[in-house]
Amino acid sequence: MLVSVCYCYAIAKFVPKGIPRLLAFLPVHLLFPSLPLSIAFFISRIANFISWIANFKLLLLAFHKSPLSLPSPSLVQFLVLASLPVMTRRDSSVNQPHNSKRLLIISYAVKALLLAAAITAYRYTHYLHIKWLRLMLDGDPVSRGTSV
Repeated sequence: MLVSVCYCYAIAKFVPKGIPRLLAFLPVHLLFPSLPLSIAFFISRIANFISWIANFKLLLLAFHKSPLSLPSPSLVQFLVLASLPVMTRRDSSVNQPHNSKRLLIISYAVKALLLAAAITAYRYTHYLHIKWLRLMLDGDPVSRGTSV
């Protein structure tokens, strides 16, 4: 994965944004979903998460819309931003006034509603097919020797 992200770093400097850059990133987008499949089960979940994040950030980079499209990030900054769930803070956003208290309350309200929906859905698990249960509880619909 490290080599693929380095490839995208180099390509992003030479290929113009838009469809040409998206086509240049296409081999990486096709490779990332298959990378975590050859790793041990627990580590593959982490690798799947990291490759999923990197894949979407590279899609945004193809159209110059992501934090990876900073004016001149170093290779280390690019690798960290591409593979980890971090965002950069832009200086212009610091000076803008915002209703942080209101947004915080809305955020907590949405999280509480999602938690309530998950708890309510968990009560009806006996109506779900076994593959949906495994997907919901394990994140993997294929049996790996354990039963639900």
